[in-house]
Amino acid sequence: MKKVMYFRNQLFLLLVLALGFTACESDDNKKPEYPSLKGEFVVCQGNFLKNNGAVAMYGDLATDNNIFKSVNDKDLGDIVQDFCIADTLGFVVVNNSQKVEVVRMRDFESVKTISDLSYPRYVAQATDRTVYITNGNGLSEQDEVIEFDFVSMEIVDRIKVGKGPEMLVKTGNKMYVANSGGHGVDNSVSVIDITNGEVVKTITTGYAGKTMKADKEGNLWVFCGGRVEYGPAPDYDKIQKDVPKLVKIDTKTDEVVTEIEYTGKVVGTDGSNLIAAAAKSNHIFFIADGVYKMELDATIFPTEKWVDNTYFGIDVDPNSGSVYLMDAVNSKVVVLNDEDATEIEALADTKSFPHKVVFNR
Repeated sequence: MKKVMYFRNQLFLLLVLALGFTACESDDNKKPEYPSLKGEFVVCQGNFLKNNGAVAMYGDLATDNNIFKSVNDKDLGDIVQDFCIADTLGFVVVNNSQKVEVVRMRDFESVKTISDLSYPRYVAQATDRTVYITNGNGLSEQDEVIEFDFVSMEIVDRIKVGKGPEMLVKTGNKMYVANSGGHGVDNSVSVIDITNGEVVKTITTGYAGKTMKADKEGNLWVFCGGRVEYGPAPDYDKIQKDVPKLVKIDTKTDEVVTEIEYTGKVVGTDGSNLIAAAAKSNHIFFIADGVYKMELDATIFPTEKWVDNTYFGIDVDPNSGSVYLMDAVNSKVVVLNDEDATEIEALADTKSFPHKVVFNR
C-alpha cells in the first residue's frame, strides 16, 4: 500500500511540474496585447543592409517602437519604405527585402507576405478591395504598379507606368503615380483609371519627381529633384541640366498649372521633401535647406525659412494640421503647431531613420 501511495505522489509531482513548465512556456511565447492600435505609426527605414527597419506605434493607449517584431517575433526587414492602412489591414513596404508585409490592424499580426516584387516603393488603397504598389527602379522593363486584391490575397494586375515609380495619390477614380526615373531618367506622372486599371494620361513634369501630395483643393504638388549630367574624364564635371522644381497639377484637367523653380540647396531627405496638409491648411510645407511654408497660390519660392533646421521627412496630421518632422539624427519625431511652429510634443525613441508618419484615427 505504501508503494502504491509513493507512485501516486510521484505522478502528482510530475503533473504539477509539467503544468508549471507549460505555463512558463506559454508566458514566454505570449504575444503582446494592445487595447487599441489608434494613434500615429512612424515608418523607420533602418540602416542599409542591417535588416533593422521598423514601424513604431505611438498609440492612444500603448506605445511600441518595433511593433511588428514584438508581435511576430521576427525582424521586419531591410529599408522599411512605406506603410498604409486599408480596411482592416496594414501594408508595410520593405524595399530592400523586396516584399510587402500584410498585417491585421487589430493586433499587427502578419497574415501575408507579398514577395513577387523587384523594387517596391509605396502603397495606397485604390478600391474597397485593392491596393496599388509601385515597383521598379528604372533599370528594367519591370517598372509597374501592382494591383493587389486584399480580399482574395493575390496580385490581380500589373500596370506598366514610367521609370522608377514612387509615391501614389488617389483622387476620385484616378490614381496618380510619380515617375522618378529610379536609377534612370523620367519626368512624368502616370494617371491610372482605377475602374479598369488602365493608364489614361501621362503628364510631363520636372525630372526626378518622387514626392507627391494633394492639397485641400484636390490639386497635386510634385517635388522634382532635377537632372544632372557629368562631363568627360578625368574631371567628370557636374552639369546641372534641369533645376529642382515644384510642379502643381490641376486634377480636374490633369494639366500642369504652376512650376516653381528652386535654385537653392536641397538637403538629402530620400525624396520626402514635400507635404501638403490635407483638408484644412492653406499651405504646403517643404524641406530643402530648412523647412518652408508656402501658400497654395504661390508662384515663387519663399525666401524665409519657417523652421531653420533640416529633417529626414515631414507629414501633416489631417485632423489637427500639426506638422510632424522626422529627426533621423536623434531618432524622434518633432510635432509643431502649423501656425507658429511652436513645439507641441515629441515622439521619442523611434528606430533608425524615421521618415514618414501614418495617422490611424
